Amino acid sequence: MISRFRKSLRMSWKNFGMAVLGCLFFAVGTNVFIVPQNLYNGGVVGVAMLIRSLLGLDVNITAISGFDTAGVIYFLLNVPLLILAYLRLGRVFFYRTITMTVILTAMMSLIKVYPEKLFHDPLTAIVVAGIITGLGVGMILTGGFCAGGQDILGLYFTKTRANFSVGRLTLIFNSVVFGLMALTHNFEILVYSLLLTAIQSLVTDRFHMQNITVTLMIFTKVAGVDQAIMKEFGRGVTNWEGFGAYTKEGSLIHYTVINKYELNYVTRLIRRLDPHAFIVIQEDSRVIGNFEKRI
Repeated sequence: MISRFRKSLRMSWKNFGMAVLGCLFFAVGTNVFIVPQNLYNGGVVGVAMLIRSLLGLDVNITAISGFDTAGVIYFLLNVPLLILAYLRLGRVFFYRTITMTVILTAMMSLIKVYPEKLFHDPLTAIVVAGIITGLGVGMILTGGFCAGGQDILGLYFTKTRANFSVGRLTLIFNSVVFGLMALTHNFEILVYSLLLTAIQSLVTDRFHMQNITVTLMIFTKVAGVDQAIMKEFGRGVTNWEGFGAYTKEGSLIHYTVINKYELNYVTRLIRRLDPHAFIVIQEDSRVIGNFEKRI
């Protein structure tokens, strides 16, 4: 049963450990630095924090136990998103997402909210919290996982709508979140929360390189390299038959587009099948058409 579950996740323990550590970073950054400052995250976590405040379940009320109900609310908000992931985004993505969502929810609930501000200067707290939480999200995504939230919707719309991106949905989603915050909180909290989200996004983008596209042109005399790439990574491959001008020998030419995070794994697979393969790599290519963007 365990091996079957692990196979369904298609993960390595190294990637899984990175994602779990990312959840820990995010939970610590939120409960130790963000919540004591009475600030708010963006995304679905921010919505959970707003609901918690509107229900009167703020940290000030639960300061004795240090338990923040935002983690539980976050999981409940993710239930319909997880159903969408199961129905439309595939079971592998669903298993990966629900695993990290449960782990993140548990960490946000079990790690107690720090009873006082570690930094009296809110800007210092924002920078530290933004770096820690942004790094956490980047580690989750780089590990090949998703911890729920608007990223599920982002991937869904990316697959179903042309010229759509996860970043665009995040921008729209956060605009709604901070718009609601403007109606219920003072302007200072709104500005600080916006700055926090900006730092988080910057750090996440710096760490996470999943959607930087890379084109590969592979020259090999070994049959089956194209099939291995399609089977292991689900990427399309275009083939040509070549002829070496110097060697006067025939050669197989494979052309494929992957993301930057997959690059090391794909090249390792190619070198294992053909140690003498010649590989041409071009990073940050622009792709228009049927290319699957992965979180």
